[in-house]
Amino acid sequence: MPSTSILFGLMAMFFWGISKVIAKPAIKRIGPYHALFYEHLVVAIVLSICCIPFVDIAIPTGNTLLLLIAAIIIGALAIYLFFKSIDQGKVSLSTPIAQSSVILTVVLSFIFYGETLSGMQLIAIILLIIGVILVSFKYSEIVKLNFSRTIPGARLALLTLVGWGIYFFLIKPIVIALGPLLSVWYLETGMSILIAIPLLFKGIKNPGKTMIYPLFSGTFVALGSLSFNLGIEKMAVSLFYPIVNSSVFITAICSRIFLREKIDINQKIAIFLIILGLVLISL
Repeated sequence: MPSTSILFGLMAMFFWGISKVIAKPAIKRIGPYHALFYEHLVVAIVLSICCIPFVDIAIPTGNTLLLLIAAIIIGALAIYLFFKSIDQGKVSLSTPIAQSSVILTVVLSFIFYGETLSGMQLIAIILLIIGVILVSFKYSEIVKLNFSRTIPGARLALLTLVGWGIYFFLIKPIVIALGPLLSVWYLETGMSILIAIPLLFKGIKNPGKTMIYPLFSGTFVALGSLSFNLGIEKMAVSLFYPIVNSSVFITAICSRIFLREKIDINQKIAIFLIILGLVLISL
């Protein structure tokens, strides 16, 4: 198992995990859609600076072009649906549903890529998936939910699950065909453009001083995406994505440290399971 791929996976996990914590103040101040727009604007700029000088820009053709277009559309739609689900429902219900997309990605990788795992790796993945689902919500909030009012958001979260599951499954052949740098630039820049389209009809808010949060969260998202593509190139999707998807445990820990958010008992159990899963994968 390539140790460098595991390192890139852990880097992507860290960058994506901490980016969600940094983005929270912006979401509260300017709303989720504008926070998402400005964050991905920064992502596109950072990746353009990091990638374009080191690659020869070439327009993909054939199956690679079709996969790239499909991934951009599905990825942008999934992000939009996730933020819409939060608007219509509750983060404590939408997040664990959406994060379960790793299950679909793993299943698709088994079926279409013919990937195989050892018994130890399979156990590690199961621990990571359970841990991710548990750490994505707070039990104290779930028991207070009026589920009849959260069903619309839950439905959109299920669509997000499908979208993210397919998106992360599609990335590998694109990375192999274009290389990690060019592929991440095409993917993230394309999604940034599509994410901006709804705001052209709603109007774009001036973020003012709040822009500092998307500036840093977008930079971390860009570094996470770059790390993801660098790592996925030489590692099985079914093994790599569960590592990266554990970024929610970084979010939970950082939220406790920097935002003073309470960690429920289910999240403490989840953190233990995720750490155990990461240790088993690295053996």
